[in-house]
Amino acid sequence: YRKAAAEAGQAMPDTIPMMRELYVARDSASAYAESRPHLESKYAAYASWGQDKALPEGESFSVPFDELARGRFLIGNPDEVVREVQRYRDELGVNHLNVRLQWPGMPHADAMRQLDILGREVLPRFR
Repeated sequence: YRKAAAEAGQAMPDTIPMMRELYVARDSASAYAESRPHLESKYAAYASWGQDKALPEGESFSVPFDELARGRFLIGNPDEVVREVQRYRDELGVNHLNVRLQWPGMPHADAMRQLDILGREVLPRFR
């Protein structure tokens, strides 16, 4: 992106945003287990609507969850989430991260538990 902008004589924007589905839990296994049913059904609906036709050739939303999640979702324990956000910042220049942490069918308590973990264990590490 930076190279293409420079070649086109365009200045880089001040904000480099990224959007991610996020699920943070005390441990990685819980994060995957708790998020999986909600994200699987959400992305199955996207596939049924044909939204995965906009993906690069050979990619699909109709793949096993671990494959679907890899590189697409931000799921893990606080340390894993922090490392991945730092990677987005350091390797990609992302300086604005939008996250979605509640999906249809997910209990409100799950979203609130994530907010608590984010507020106590993730966000303070970016101050």
